[in-house]
Amino acid sequence: MKIKISDPLISQRDLEPYIVEVGILEAQAMQRENKPASIKKKGIKGKSGQLPGPLRYTSGKSKTTIGQLANILDAKYKILEKAQNNPNNKDLQDIADKLIGALYRPNASSLKRYLNACLALVRNPIMRGEFPSNAPSTIKQKGFNRPLIDTGKFFNSIKARFLNPPKESK
Repeated sequence: MKIKISDPLISQRDLEPYIVEVGILEAQAMQRENKPASIKKKGIKGKSGQLPGPLRYTSGKSKTTIGQLANILDAKYKILEKAQNNPNNKDLQDIADKLIGALYRPNASSLKRYLNACLALVRNPIMRGEFPSNAPSTIKQKGFNRPLIDTGKFFNSIKARFLNPPKESK
């Protein structure tokens, strides 16, 4: 997924460095999904903080890659493809605020905040549970009802990067 932002007051050329790609990127796409085993009652700590609620411990690797899983989940829930077009996504305003900060002060800190806001556009709806409930059979198999979350590996594989990183100001 690419997030493209256009504003008539800012030229497309000025915005080009701020195009961000969010999703399962190449390095994560070929990793194998973990095989779930037993339930872990607490969330896991990831780079984006605590993923609340239960997860399942893992035992070994499945035959499904993270990239294949992303395609399956995106086909069903549109978590990667449609995140920026969802008017109910509460993170769109945060991206706009962070982009303005990065445009006017393109330093490492403002660029990182903007990149994290773009990442949150996809991750936060998952954490907030904004997707339909799991089927009863899935709830029974997982031991809990957290759509799009099982072991936490898929969630932690969602990354963001600049396609053509902007130059930092001194």
